[in-house]
Amino acid sequence: TCALPIYTSEGEKMKTINLKHMPDYLRVLGFVYENPNIIVMVISNKLQITYSHVSKLVSELANAKLITFEYTGRVKRTNLTDKGKQVGEAVVYLMQALEE
Repeated sequence: TCALPIYTSEGEKMKTINLKHMPDYLRVLGFVYENPNIIVMVISNKLQITYSHVSKLVSELANAKLITFEYTGRVKRTNLTDKGKQVGEAVVYLMQALEE
């Protein structure tokens, strides 16, 4: 399988993201960019991706320091980090350019 390594700012390898799921990562990042403080269940419903898959993607994006999430009771809300906002902005720009 194809994989994308994620590195720390010091150049140490943190983890690897399976590129098979890259379109889903990008869709989630773009959606959270346009809908800050969004609930994971809403992401799941709007993007038509299973809740468990979105939850896994959000956790992996949080490990990559692109998304933060917090629980309010059983509700999981997501926001982008500064780095995540940069990536999210690029994703939204790319999606808009491809639609033209």
